[in-house]
Amino acid sequence: MSNNVNRRKVNNSNRIWFWVNECKYGVILDKVRELGWKLVDDERYENRCNLYWVDIAAIQDRIKALQPWQVINHFPGMPNIARKNRMGQNLNRMQKLFPVSILLNLEFLVV
Repeated sequence: MSNNVNRRKVNNSNRIWFWVNECKYGVILDKVRELGWKLVDDERYENRCNLYWVDIAAIQDRIKALQPWQVINHFPGMPNIARKNRMGQNLNRMQKLFPVSILLNLEFLVV
């Protein structure tokens, strides 16, 4: 048996292209390299990327420009639940609209 049996062949036509310019976490880039995905930092090829990992606050323009075959690590409106202050504001609004049901659920969150 050959030692090359466990090595994966990378088919460049099916290879995932990962846009790296807006990713600031090394652990993400390490995993992308481990998976054998193509790291792209050349703006000429930015529109060809399959996956965008965006760690910056202004993501709305990126989300609007996505093609159906492209994926991003965010979704529209995500800051409304991911940021504690906005989530708190939204929970307060919901409590005013639905006082009994929300109040009962919020009591379980208090530790």
